[in-house]
Amino acid sequence: MLMVLALFYAMTIQVLATDYNVGVKPGDWIRYDCTTSGVSGVPDLNPIQWFKADITGVNGTTIRMTLTLHRKNGTENSDNIVFDIKSVQVTGPYGMMMAIGANLKRGDQFSPELLSGDRLNDTVSRLYAGATRSANVFDASYNGGRQRYMGYWDQATGIMVELYQHVDDDTFGEYTEFIKVTETNMWNHDLMWLFLDNLPAILIVAFAVIVVALLMNRRKNIRQRTDRQFNHPSR
Repeated sequence: MLMVLALFYAMTIQVLATDYNVGVKPGDWIRYDCTTSGVSGVPDLNPIQWFKADITGVNGTTIRMTLTLHRKNGTENSDNIVFDIKSVQVTGPYGMMMAIGANLKRGDQFSPELLSGDRLNDTVSRLYAGATRSANVFDASYNGGRQRYMGYWDQATGIMVELYQHVDDDTFGEYTEFIKVTETNMWNHDLMWLFLDNLPAILIVAFAVIVVALLMNRRKNIRQRTDRQFNHPSR
């Protein structure tokens, strides 16, 4: 009994010691590509090609953001959502976990208010929007493996950077969604990534410079031969 109480006390201290702070600010934005497959009858998700989240306000542990959704037929619409990183409650039409607390780490709970007690599986380094970022990972399966949820959140800001979910539903059938950040103003690009990303353009410019240099050298050689023939005509 004493061991059980000691374990409970240790777990309680860990939860209380974890700070759940917002890591984004008004003016921050992030853009995602969205790929879906499966049943087209799933509302609102399947037609979305990309979406952008603009942070419009922060109050304590609450984030206000505007989501702009671009659909495959070219139409766009915007919706406002309010997300609390501490209670993980969303007010608005979309229930995605867009952010968690900043600077959480492996073993931390998403929220001290979650009855499930779900904890982050790991903290890894991955390439997101042109930079190598430390990301917190949550990977879990539910309903006997019929539902799988795997999310990555940038550790420094807490913002979602990648999401994969697969659902095998009795009503809608199988459905898969993959979301990944492509652009943001929350961090700078790595120099090596910038070099690799612009490598095709760099190679084209280098090739053009080489071609121009060869043509100029060829023209110079022709002019020199012409001058020699003019100044020293054959007898």
